[in-house]
Amino acid sequence: MALVTTSDFVGKWAISKSFNQDNTTLQTYIDTYENKYMSELLGAELYVLFTAGIAATNPIYEALRDAFNLDIDGSYSKGNRVVISQGVIFMLKCVIYAHYQRQDLGISTSLGHVNADVEGGKPTNDNKTAVFSMYNEGIKTYKAIQCYINENISDYEDFNGIEKGYSWLI
Repeated sequence: MALVTTSDFVGKWAISKSFNQDNTTLQTYIDTYENKYMSELLGAELYVLFTAGIAATNPIYEALRDAFNLDIDGSYSKGNRVVISQGVIFMLKCVIYAHYQRQDLGISTSLGHVNADVEGGKPTNDNKTAVFSMYNEGIKTYKAIQCYINENISDYEDFNGIEKGYSWLI
């Protein structure tokens, strides 16, 4: 069951049409990175249970899929804090977009997405800061979901996820 589709990449996740002719390139990225990040987020066994639980509208899995805010009392982290998740689909769109844009050699401009053609030099702004920012937005939600699981570990005994950190390089 795919959580993200090519039609989800609109607005801030808009994808260049030149690199993504007939949506096959984007679909390849979705197929590759959705499985990778969901398996790393939850662990292989919990990912299978999550997929079945979403199909069966099980509330413990819907809680992971949907956006939430969670107060942490210091039992999982140092000190009290609020953890905010934008939901699994948001996370996946962010990381898939970042991986996709990392491979796309075009540059977003006010005229659309174009390839730089420079004589005697190279573009000085490769616009990768936005890619890392988008990736890190996804990782923030990734970490929030894992925090929620750890706070409710009795519901997610098969959890075997991999922790991720923020990045400047993906």
